[in-house]
Amino acid sequence: MNNYYKFDSGLVLGHDLSALKGENSYNYLSGNSAIIYSKISNMAILAGKYFTKKLFEIEPHLIYYGEIPGPGLLDPHIDHGATVVANFYFDANESVTTFYKQKEDATSKVYDTMQSTGIFDLNSVTPIESFQAKDGESYLLNVRKIHGVMSPKAGSRKFINMQWYGIEFDAVRNSIIT
Repeated sequence: MNNYYKFDSGLVLGHDLSALKGENSYNYLSGNSAIIYSKISNMAILAGKYFTKKLFEIEPHLIYYGEIPGPGLLDPHIDHGATVVANFYFDANESVTTFYKQKEDATSKVYDTMQSTGIFDLNSVTPIESFQAKDGESYLLNVRKIHGVMSPKAGSRKFINMQWYGIEFDAVRNSIIT
């Protein structure tokens, strides 16, 4: 499947992440969980301190610090806007990301914070693959595919999230600098 790709980003753990937390740019409420994003204004704040190298030939359009509080389920969904994201996990919180395929008669619901469809009931999708990230790992995700996050314990999944709009998953994957 071409839904996600694990890669070496040179992510440096052990930093105080509060420096990355600004005003909440936006959040998605879904199921009994949410994603809370704080915009990071530029890559320069991350270079050298959080990453040891340049990561992509194709620069991301937006960069966020993200948290998913647990325990809870972020319902299966298709991201609004972004086509590809890279997540760099500081505290993975034992959360599992699962990709799904839509059942034939399934329909999606509208996001609480947006006027677009994209949230699916668990009964309307079938799991096809999943991963459980560990602290310090990095994953590229095709967020035009249905996916969700299960956070099994209290605490938050903390990560840097880079987003690309209108660019295909394989193009971003092929732009990773090794």
